[in-house]
Amino acid sequence: MPESIRQARKFVEANETGIWLEMDGGIKFTEEFVKYGGRRQRWIIVYHRASHYKEIATLEKRLAKESETIEKKVKKRNKRVFRTSEAMRIEFRRLKKQHPLFKFRNSPTGVYKKKRGYKRPVQVGIKCWVFFDENKTQIKKLRNKKGRFIIATNNFDPELSADEIINLYRGQTSHMESCFKFIKDSTFKLNKIFLKKIERIDALMSVMALTLFINNLGQLLLREELLMKNETVPNQLGKPTDTPTLKWAFQLMERVVKIRIKIKDKVIDQFHGIEMAQKTIISCFGETALKIYGFP
Repeated sequence: MPESIRQARKFVEANETGIWLEMDGGIKFTEEFVKYGGRRQRWIIVYHRASHYKEIATLEKRLAKESETIEKKVKKRNKRVFRTSEAMRIEFRRLKKQHPLFKFRNSPTGVYKKKRGYKRPVQVGIKCWVFFDENKTQIKKLRNKKGRFIIATNNFDPELSADEIINLYRGQTSHMESCFKFIKDSTFKLNKIFLKKIERIDALMSVMALTLFINNLGQLLLREELLMKNETVPNQLGKPTDTPTLKWAFQLMERVVKIRIKIKDKVIDQFHGIEMAQKTIISCFGETALKIYGFP
């Protein structure tokens, strides 16, 4: 269940209350029955101890780094003289918006300067003395979220216990996550596509699902052929592997360049950049692939 849903976010951010049952591997959980999207659902809030401590350590580093950044910004702003109160307020609001995990307060003071023809110093601007501290309420909510996630289901069968559902989910997580990773890959530039009509969104997801199917099928074929032939290709670190991703295989094939030479009426196609790794990949896809690249 995505945490962008307000109701789900409230559960993962809340302090630990009610009955939590423990499982092996540092996992504990509690159940809630909710109504979302007009349907009754069974939500299992899961806490994983190892993930919690790992994510908390990352959060602490993030807060320390952000605190240093804010301190530099504040020092710079404290020296700055604003011409108007409005300009000062806009800059202060921008600072607060950029760092929601911190609280800010300001103490504006006028900047005065003696001018010829005036008996008293004249105000020429405003300085904004800024002070900051951690927003303990927001940080506490964020800490509570770490290591927690929600599994949602519409299966209310009492014979299917929550711990069985968690184990089923954990069994398919690695495969499902790799599929989501594929769809969210920046190569496809889906973040540049904005669709409003449901029909177009459905069409895009159908194309992506078909693409994912072809990718997984090609990857399976490649890995099975490498295993059968007892061959490997270099991975990103240059070490041999017989379980490459299809994406990495495509990246290796990007080095291959096709050159077309025309001599009188005869056209000759030549391929450059085919080394052992590329030839191994091509051979895994059968005779047709070999013929395309000019192998007998």
